[in-house]
Amino acid sequence: MAQQSANYNRPPVRKRRKKTKMQIFKEAYLPLLMPVGVVILIIGLIVGGVKLRKNAKIRQENRESSLAAQQEADRLAQEAIVRGKALLPQAEQLAAQYDYDGAISLLESFDGSAADVPGMSDAIARYRSAKSTLVLWEDPAKIPNISFQSLIAKANLAFASGDASDYKDYNVTVEEFSAILEQLYANGYVLVSLSDAAVAVAKDGGVQFTTGEIYLPVDKKPLILSQLPLNYDFPAGHGFASRLVVGVNGKPTCEYLNSAGETTVGAFDLVPLLDEFVEAHPDFSYKGAKATLAFTGKNGVLGYNTQPSAKEELGEEAYNQEVAAAKKVAQALLDDGYTLASFTYGGIPYGSSSLSDVQADLLSWQQEVEPIIGKTNVLFYYSGSDIAGAENYSGDKYNALSKAGFRYFLGMDNSTAAWMQIADDYVRQTRRTINGVRLTENPEAVEDLFDASKVVSDLRK
Repeated sequence: MAQQSANYNRPPVRKRRKKTKMQIFKEAYLPLLMPVGVVILIIGLIVGGVKLRKNAKIRQENRESSLAAQQEADRLAQEAIVRGKALLPQAEQLAAQYDYDGAISLLESFDGSAADVPGMSDAIARYRSAKSTLVLWEDPAKIPNISFQSLIAKANLAFASGDASDYKDYNVTVEEFSAILEQLYANGYVLVSLSDAAVAVAKDGGVQFTTGEIYLPVDKKPLILSQLPLNYDFPAGHGFASRLVVGVNGKPTCEYLNSAGETTVGAFDLVPLLDEFVEAHPDFSYKGAKATLAFTGKNGVLGYNTQPSAKEELGEEAYNQEVAAAKKVAQALLDDGYTLASFTYGGIPYGSSSLSDVQADLLSWQQEVEPIIGKTNVLFYYSGSDIAGAENYSGDKYNALSKAGFRYFLGMDNSTAAWMQIADDYVRQTRRTINGVRLTENPEAVEDLFDASKVVSDLRK
């Protein structure tokens, strides 16, 4: 019994429970995995941080790229506006000379939005409105052609020289010419070119002349202006310009040589005076037209020793410089809106000359003058000596002139205000001479153009 009591008081033996897989994992593997996990976590954090920084950098770069793109777009837009603004004065110049189509076309060629350029849309609308008010000049036969000889730059010298009588009869002074321009402008005249009045259009592989479409305001009327002969072969000290030169602005101007051998550049003849006037009054010129300038070749071109005989006198190098300078002036004149023409090479009357003399003269012109001024299709008859009367052109002389490339033929008739004949393959017109005789003895001959009494120089008295 006692033994039993003793066994009864012993604590019961507990049966060991089998560990679960989770317990085994926690005890055996978790301690090992925790460092790995930490490492993985750290790596994840690092990778995540790098990714975040990369994403942030990408977003920043995108923002910067977008900003740069916007800035570039703004820059291009501003440049376009600057270009558009630069077109406005060019268009205004075209419109001032009645070339509304050209002005509108120029502005519509703008590669941006017209609405972004202040004044552009309004200018286009204004030009369209102004164009609608123009009137077609229907009769080219009523377009006067008035011609001047070289202008007297220093009247006190010219009228005191041994040739004063001739100068008083055949030339006008720069002051008289300027006064005439003012009156022509005030009386509504607008300069046009021969090719404006009569236009050559393509037909059957060639050309055919037809009436030009000159549109002007109702109170304006066209006028053709000419100067001939333009040779500058006056003696030094007689008060005339010595030659045409290219000025510092690239425009043609005059050189004046005094008796002491000193030269001055300035407005001593028609070209620079007319340029100055048109610059101040752009509406005096239809689409940039200026004057037609005609000259012979026997005494050189435009005041330069370009005739072959001068080569021996000057030497080849100096001669070549003369020719090069004359070419430069001729191109400047063409670029400036002038038309260059022939007054025959030797100053001979084609109407009364033999066919062989005409052909020889044409050959000299082609060999000595054309290489300097280029091909011209305008011929002024020397002393108005036309090869025919009012009848149509035909015959050997006409064929020779046509073969030489002449299509516009200018005679002389001071008895009529204007005359023009447009045939299929040529155009004829007469010119009126404006000179000292006309101003002082026949003022009624120019009263449709200007009041001669208001332009005559006191030095003529």
